[in-house]
Amino acid sequence: MLFSIFQSMNLPDQPHPTSRILLAAALHGALAWCSYAIIEVFASGLWPLIIGPDTTLMPWFWQGTAVLFGAYAAAGAGFGLLGGLILAAFPRRYPPRSLSAMAVGTLALALSANLLLQPEVPRSDLLGAGLGLLVALNSGLVIWSAWWERRFGYLGGPFTASLLVLTAPWLHRTLFPPDTPWTGSGGLPPTALFKWAAVSAAVLVIVVTAKIGSRWRATAVQGLFPQALFLGAFTSLALLGGTLGVVLSRNAPPDVPLPPGESSPRPNVLFISLDTVRADHMSLYGYARPTTPRLQAFAQDASVYNHAVSVADMTLASHASMFTGMYPRRHGAHYQPDQPFGRAMPDVPTLAETLSSRGYASRGVVANYAYLHPLFGFRRGFQTYDYRSPVQLFDPNGTFYLRRVVRSAADWVVPMEQFDRLCRSAGEINHEVFPMLEKFAQRKRPFFLFLNYMDVHAPRMPPAEFKDRFPGRDPHLTSQKYYAIVKDVMRQKRALLPRERESAIALYDGSLAYLDDQIGQLIDRLKTLGIYENTMIVITSDHGEAFGERDLMEHSVSVYQDQISVPLLIKFPNTHAARQLEETVSHVDLLPTILNAVGLPVPEGMQGLDLRGMNGAGSRNVISESFRNAMFVDWNRRFNRTETSMVSGRMKLIVSTAGKRELYDLAVDPQERTNLATTADAGADIERQLAAWMKSVTPKARAIGNAGDINLQRLKSLGYAQ
Repeated sequence: MLFSIFQSMNLPDQPHPTSRILLAAALHGALAWCSYAIIEVFASGLWPLIIGPDTTLMPWFWQGTAVLFGAYAAAGAGFGLLGGLILAAFPRRYPPRSLSAMAVGTLALALSANLLLQPEVPRSDLLGAGLGLLVALNSGLVIWSAWWERRFGYLGGPFTASLLVLTAPWLHRTLFPPDTPWTGSGGLPPTALFKWAAVSAAVLVIVVTAKIGSRWRATAVQGLFPQALFLGAFTSLALLGGTLGVVLSRNAPPDVPLPPGESSPRPNVLFISLDTVRADHMSLYGYARPTTPRLQAFAQDASVYNHAVSVADMTLASHASMFTGMYPRRHGAHYQPDQPFGRAMPDVPTLAETLSSRGYASRGVVANYAYLHPLFGFRRGFQTYDYRSPVQLFDPNGTFYLRRVVRSAADWVVPMEQFDRLCRSAGEINHEVFPMLEKFAQRKRPFFLFLNYMDVHAPRMPPAEFKDRFPGRDPHLTSQKYYAIVKDVMRQKRALLPRERESAIALYDGSLAYLDDQIGQLIDRLKTLGIYENTMIVITSDHGEAFGERDLMEHSVSVYQDQISVPLLIKFPNTHAARQLEETVSHVDLLPTILNAVGLPVPEGMQGLDLRGMNGAGSRNVISESFRNAMFVDWNRRFNRTETSMVSGRMKLIVSTAGKRELYDLAVDPQERTNLATTADAGADIERQLAAWMKSVTPKARAIGNAGDINLQRLKSLGYAQ
């Protein structure tokens, strides 16, 4: 429709200079590709906001989109010039819409090629590619025949062509994703007949609308004033769409008014979870690089636990233990044979529920929108729980869009990886949290604030000043290449090369330094608002990360120390004491420690201890488990097992359902390189204790619902599923 404005720049009956033809062809090409980009932004950006109240658009989405529009315009202009050269090389009387048709034809061919070149081409993509080829054929006939142009030229508009090609794959993957359990969820029926009927109806609506629009333009859009009016209307619609995106981009969760409550002398509780942070990469724990100077300063007021052990190597299980005081084998929120992506927490009192029931204002802001999703039970007890996921600029499920292809080309000019973000950054989390703290400071009521930061989790995207904070990062080792390496290493097709490991660790350490800086700013804000003293601050991590040790990468892969040795710092309320504690402690200890510290009773059935009562007395057994990960099992059968470890004093035993038996003395061998389980007697006492513990654990009743499957798209986006 917009091309009517450029009617004078098309090919009229009288010939024009070649320079004018080429200019017009470039403009038509740029406009055709930008018109497609508008549809793509709506489908991949605004549509998720409309249907998903738990999504948000971050500034980097708009910044990346602006870069993409420039790339689309450049690509379209280039294809347009090529088409103009072809037409100029064969002078004849072409129909007026020939340049427009040439631009649309190149767009349709590009869309079809993108669909057909995917690694796996579903039938919906084949249909979309077929429609694209038909649109391209129609464009060729419009160029060749004035008769055809008068009767079918209306199908050659850029919006019409884009909608026709995208309809089938978009409907299939957005409204009818094949791996979504629609049954019983109020969704659309998944039958093939219904899908094809929906696609056919959509195509028919597009064709009929295009025909009606062409007739209206033939009579209404004549002369300069109507064309200018049409351009103004089109611009207004574009601005309206952008405004709608800005308004919807917040999609902030409702701030539920606090129930009436009187002031209380109880201390506040700030619980901070650092996703994927291993203790041995923190300068706080002796790491050579200065990755955590702000946490080291905070440690002057806190108890630092030098032997904190995660209950598991995955986010879901470890956070469920933090919230319930139970080991994963008891609460059951982990990978299960019947629910391979994880089961929700059982209906037991959580930390948030207990505090909220005793008058605490409970708020949660989390970056890990997959495993800390309400479907897994983490919303319980919070008046406000902000788990919004950013709309991804390059959605892994949106491969049928052209933006991934254009991204690769634009990467030569602008570093596009900066837009490959998956989660809100620590700075963006703090941006949401600081206004909450100001409200808390104005009230006399105690608060419980749970924060989860994900900056150290892959893909790591720290700001520029932290990205190369430490030497060794290879700028050519992109996230996409790194994920491919991870897959090969986990499949044992190759080992991680030293330079690759050095690059990955440099980026990991830089991301940790950025996170440390943001936590420092959070603590500064607490002090500025005057609520630091009376606040209990707990800082820990859910698990660690592997960088090629034993041909293992990432996490959810083992119970070795790189996976389960985590930081733990606790500033008790109204206390200034720098303490270094050597006791072995666990995630299950956090709930009883917090509740006792604020003067509240601990629910029955807790498996953890109040850390304030340990005082270095005696040895203590701590359990960790790595559960069967279905995705990794598909990669390599060595992951078809459950691993369990027991740390007893300085000794650590590892056993697995696949027959593994390893014993390490962590005091002299923290890297677990020398297996002491060379005889049957070695570690036999610990093994008996572990067997007795496993036999004594009674699982809680299983949670209702299949949270992992329902949340599958989010799990895929963070790399937890394929």
